Amino acid sequence: MINWYRAAYRHWPPDPPSMQISIPTLIIVAPNDAFIASDLTRFSMKYLEHGTLLELPSGTHWVLQEDPVGTSQVLIDFFTEAREGREG
Repeated sequence: MINWYRAAYRHWPPDPPSMQISIPTLIIVAPNDAFIASDLTRFSMKYLEHGTLLELPSGTHWVLQEDPVGTSQVLIDFFTEAREGREG
C-alpha cells in the first residue's frame, strides 16, 4: 500500500484543475502529521468547489484517536451544516 501512496504523488495534477469536486468536503490537518504534508492538503483545496480546510493547533496523523471528542464534534458540525445547506 505504501508504494501506491508514493506513486500517487510522483506527478502533480494539472494546475489549474480541469474539474472540481462539488460535494462539500472537509480536510482536517494536524501540524505534526508525519505522513501527509500540509502543502499537499492545501494544494488539494484547488480541486474542491465547496472545500473547507481545518488546520488544528496540535496533533499528528492520528487526530481522531488523539482527540475523539473534539474531532467528532468538528465532523458533526460539518455534516449538520452541509445537510442544512442542502435542505435550505
